[in-house]
Amino acid sequence: MSEILEFPHSIEQEIERMIEMERGICLLCGEFCTMRLGDGKPTLYLYCKACGFQAYIRKEQGILQYGSFLKAFLGEKSEAWLGGGGKDEHR
Repeated sequence: MSEILEFPHSIEQEIERMIEMERGICLLCGEFCTMRLGDGKPTLYLYCKACGFQAYIRKEQGILQYGSFLKAFLGEKSEAWLGGGGKDEHR
């Protein structure tokens, strides 16, 4: 990733911050991407400027699975950050 992730709080709090900032993680390249939640119906839109990937997740189950992906991805990055002295060892 092009940025170092800092985790001063829980992964759930980090995901909440990402939602507020309309930032997600691209499913294709792993970079930060635009993430927008739909109004009313459970809909999630992802667009990555880095690789051009875009997706609509239109079902609640899919949104929950993307949340699980974010938790796993951020958990892996936080472990690498904490264990690697601030460097991302996986890339």
